[in-house]
Amino acid sequence: LEYRGAVELIRGVNIAMIFLVGGSLVHYYYQASLEARKRLLMTANFDSLTRLVNRRRLNEVAAVAVAQFQRHHRPLSVLLCDIDHFKSINDRFGHHAGDDVLVGVAKVLMDCTRTTDSVARWGGEEFLILLTDTELNGAQVIAERIRRSIAAEPMRSEQTDIKIAMTLGVAQFTEGESFSNVVARADAALYQGKARGRNQVVLAEP
Repeated sequence: LEYRGAVELIRGVNIAMIFLVGGSLVHYYYQASLEARKRLLMTANFDSLTRLVNRRRLNEVAAVAVAQFQRHHRPLSVLLCDIDHFKSINDRFGHHAGDDVLVGVAKVLMDCTRTTDSVARWGGEEFLILLTDTELNGAQVIAERIRRSIAAEPMRSEQTDIKIAMTLGVAQFTEGESFSNVVARADAALYQGKARGRNQVVLAEP
């Protein structure tokens, strides 16, 4: 009887260990799956350097915002922002310093906007900001705040402070206008500012 009892005890312990190990493996693979999914979402929706949303994700957000604008007629504006003479920063200080500048600019843009706004790295040294419930004059105020903050705060890269400036084009959505069209108007305003000497905010033609 004692022998049988010992066998049953060992068997019970073995079964418990199987369930314990199996449960641990299931938990491990579940957590690994969640982490892999999180990394996939980060790659799909966010810029790996600045941690801002990327162009693809901003287009998705804009589609929803434009639909709400068309339905509820609430104002919606965009800022297209470009770092002035960014190529010369890379040429003079190196691409690592250029990356540091991009990260620093992203932080300033986030600090100067609201949680309801969407800030994206649009491509290269260009950023796009979608401003909800914001008319052209209000968007101009935010753009000027960004421009002044960028010009006033040198970007730190290792032991070097890098002074930069930014030119911004501002456009407000009009009834029936597509997102690509309003971005094109903001882009045209941006390049007017570049042609006029940079480091300025230009309002797009309606």
